[in-house]
Amino acid sequence: MAARGLSALDPAESLRAANITSLINSSVLPSVLKTHAEDQGEINASRDAVSNVEDMAVVSFKYVENLETVVDDYRREHRGCRAAKLESCSRVNSTCSAPDIPSWEGCSGTPDAKNRSALLEHAERMLRYWTKVNDTLAGGQARCNEATENC
Repeated sequence: MAARGLSALDPAESLRAANITSLINSSVLPSVLKTHAEDQGEINASRDAVSNVEDMAVVSFKYVENLETVVDDYRREHRGCRAAKLESCSRVNSTCSAPDIPSWEGCSGTPDAKNRSALLEHAERMLRYWTKVNDTLAGGQARCNEATENC
């Protein structure tokens, strides 16, 4: 409009305004529109990429929720198994501890070597003692093995 107003006043200014308008329409405006279209294409590509990532996240979260459900179901299903296993494993510590070995009652002190009957009696006592110790150790080992197998 300003160009039209100027054209009525000054023909040179009117020509100059027409040249500027033509220059803008023929080179500047198409360049700006082309740049805008390229930028808009990049924006659209970025939006599509974000949308794809969001879609993948939704699928991943559904997978995680499903996996969580499966794990929770398994936990509930095997709660009793775990309790029994923990109980049997807790027995391992008490069962596999050092066994009570019979006391040395009367086994200390070797009799005089000249007293043959005292030596034989002492040997019999020691044999009974070590047999009892062996039975205690063997029984303890068997109980420990059984408890360990169940754990």
